[in-house]
Amino acid sequence: MVVAVAETQPQCAEANIKCALDTLSFFSKQMCGCKDKACADKITTDMTHWGVEMSKKNPADVKPSEAEQKQVVETVTRYTDCMTRLMVEGGGTAPPRPTDPCGGDPCGN
Repeated sequence: MVVAVAETQPQCAEANIKCALDTLSFFSKQMCGCKDKACADKITTDMTHWGVEMSKKNPADVKPSEAEQKQVVETVTRYTDCMTRLMVEGGGTAPPRPTDPCGGDPCGN
């Protein structure tokens, strides 16, 4: 497994938009720095674990602005593009690319 980007994952003591965006950016950079499928699998597992933990902390009244929603979509798209490239090159089955990561909901409910 090859990870090309050495950076520390942001630690979010509480759920807040800035930390979530910083962490999504961190995972995107990590994924795009991967050179093989094993690395991509590890980053995916780490990001999934982070998402589960953050969902436990997320108060229902925290709503991203339109600009923040756009940044989430751009970051997740970059992450997905890099992951898809590694899955295809690594012989795996590429997951479908999400066109709307919020499923029509502005990531709030």
